[in-house]
Amino acid sequence: MKVRIGSILFEQSFLEDGSRFLEYLSRVRNNPRDLEAQLALGVIHEYHGRPAQAIGHYWCALQLDPTDTFVRERLKDLLAYLQHLITERPS
Repeated sequence: MKVRIGSILFEQSFLEDGSRFLEYLSRVRNNPRDLEAQLALGVIHEYHGRPAQAIGHYWCALQLDPTDTFVRERLKDLLAYLQHLITERPS
């Protein structure tokens, strides 16, 4: 099954693979400039409903490649989502 995150479709198996998540986490710890790992962690965190962590990884990815339109799109959408949560009035 494919899952849409932003403008890209990802395999659900990729997003739910715990060993792959740990691999990317290890890669980022060893090399914070690993763009692929930063992007992957951003996508995985976003899929699992962890926007703050996703933003952190997307932000690192943006510093590595300021021209990446996918990263800019995801940051814009997640920041808008968080802004909505902040300004939403409790019932």
